[in-house]
Amino acid sequence: MLQARDHARVVSDRVWRPCRGAVALRTPTSRHLGSVSTQDSLTTVAECTFGGNTDLRSDLTYRPSVRPGLEQGRCGSMPDRPALIWLSRRGEGSKLAGGSAVASICPKLPRVGHDGRMRLLILGGTWFLGRALGEAAFEQGWSVTTFNRGVSAFDLPGVQVIRGDREQPGDWSRLAEHGPWDAVIDTIGYVPSQVLAGAKALEPVMGRYVFLSSVNVYTGWPNEPLNDVSPVFDCPPDADADFGADLGYAGQYGALKAGCERAVVETIGTDRATVLRPGVILGPNEYVGRLTWWLARAERGGHLLAPGPPERPIQPIDVRDVARFAMRCATGRQNGSFNLTAPVGHATFADLVSACIDTTGADTEPVWVDPSWLVERGVQQWTELPLWRTHSGVWNVDSSRATEEGLRCRPLATTVADTWSWMTAGGAAVTGSGEASRAADHGLATLRELEILRAWTMRA
Repeated sequence: MLQARDHARVVSDRVWRPCRGAVALRTPTSRHLGSVSTQDSLTTVAECTFGGNTDLRSDLTYRPSVRPGLEQGRCGSMPDRPALIWLSRRGEGSKLAGGSAVASICPKLPRVGHDGRMRLLILGGTWFLGRALGEAAFEQGWSVTTFNRGVSAFDLPGVQVIRGDREQPGDWSRLAEHGPWDAVIDTIGYVPSQVLAGAKALEPVMGRYVFLSSVNVYTGWPNEPLNDVSPVFDCPPDADADFGADLGYAGQYGALKAGCERAVVETIGTDRATVLRPGVILGPNEYVGRLTWWLARAERGGHLLAPGPPERPIQPIDVRDVARFAMRCATGRQNGSFNLTAPVGHATFADLVSACIDTTGADTEPVWVDPSWLVERGVQQWTELPLWRTHSGVWNVDSSRATEEGLRCRPLATTVADTWSWMTAGGAAVTGSGEASRAADHGLATLRELEILRAWTMRA
């Protein structure tokens, strides 16, 4: 029997509906939001319909969906609609004491798993950011489930693995049967129609949805300075993979990501969806081949071709800082979209090159070359010299809104050193076809670098 001691809590902006799981309770008829108290700590849930009795089966747990109408801290008469009650209990068969059915309102409190831990579903979870998310979740005591095909990388130890293909609608339905989850973080969504199908299947069995998008959704990137309200591409939420083919690779990628954002927000709702738009992500397990190339090149020693000017600002972000902010969003109520980059002025290109040389301990000397001359010589920006781009907006993304919500970025030198430690400890990036083949496109060939340096020296 629940006692009048420690307050129980109600998450009053959720409706929790039945799905397979654990213990449920029968609740009384009541329109009044009163206080329910408990004396112990293990959490379970009960559905209360104000104005009528609700019989809850003992083999059910409950899932959230949007329920507007209650304000934080408000008590009083309510219409006939369900609410979520968090009841502490010591054993089976706990019952509500008295005829009043609701305690203090706590909209930031998510549901806990059957073992008392928060439950997280990561769509992806074996590559770069997905692994960092799993590690961050474990650090915070979460129970982690991953959903992926299992063909490109090893699973993170300790996760519950569910195999499936997001291109197969039936796999989404099968995945949903393993819920509920307190949060879903999508690291791999790229085709709007697929994200839409997944969001529809998972919406009934999840609390908050965090979607990893990209600064590429902005029509002005990389040519213009950007903030969180800069214009984005217009793409329908049910678009297929061929949408925006006339925009070129970068434009199509941005347009499709914008369509994925719409699919999430329109399906999950603005009060449960968070969109993260990271810029360049670096750190251990990187598979794109940007920082890893600079480190490998610095280790070789000799004269290193470096694109000037040395003081050019850059703002890459560490993958672990992205993961921690994503977890912050999964546990809080950071609604809307957030740019995720290091602050403008956080580092320079010289800081990057120097950190790579210092970390590897090699006898390497940078030769700073005029960027206009490099362009004239046909050096490919962003690929042949990774992270180098002359466009005015590429390293001018305002992420102050995320900073206000708790984003913290470690020094670039730390990211460089930790990535080198991972590389020298035997770490190897994901390889394969498609997205996993991107590292092969990055880096200046040794002979080509020598030719360019020779031509630059002779010109000088």
